[in-house]
Amino acid sequence: QTCGVLFEAADAMAAFDKRERGYERRSLSLQDLDFSAARAEEPDQRELVERLRRAIDGPAPPRLWIYVPEATSQQTASEEFPICQTYVDIVLRGCLDWGGSGLAHEFVETTFNWSRYWLNDALLSRRPWVNRERHLEIDKVLE
Repeated sequence: QTCGVLFEAADAMAAFDKRERGYERRSLSLQDLDFSAARAEEPDQRELVERLRRAIDGPAPPRLWIYVPEATSQQTASEEFPICQTYVDIVLRGCLDWGGSGLAHEFVETTFNWSRYWLNDALLSRRPWVNRERHLEIDKVLE
C-alpha cells in the first residue's frame, strides 16, 4: 500500500521525468487505486476523483503513473546522503493541500526508514516563516 496524491499532469510528463531523476516511472492500473480516503470536502480532489471515475468507464481510460526509486538509488539515509527538509516539505505540502493533516499524518506514519540523518537545508533555516511555506503545519505533523 502506498499513500500518495493523485493529480493531473497530462502535458508535463517530460518535466516530471526530468525532476524525478533517480526514480522510474511505471504504469499504474486503475484497479490499484482506492478512493476511500479521498476527502469529500476538498473540491479540487473531489472533482478529479469524479472525473477519473467517469473516465474509467469511458472509451479511453486515463493513463496513470507512479514514480518508484530505481534499484541503484535505493539506500537508507546516511551522514553522506541525509533526508533533506526541503524535500519533506514539498511532499507534506502536497499532502496538506490535497488531503489535509489526515493525509500528511498517514504519509508520515506509513513511510519507513526515517533517519537521524536529517539536513535542514532550507534557506534561513532559523527563520522558517521566511522560506518554508506551511512550516508550522509540517513541523506539527513531524512531531
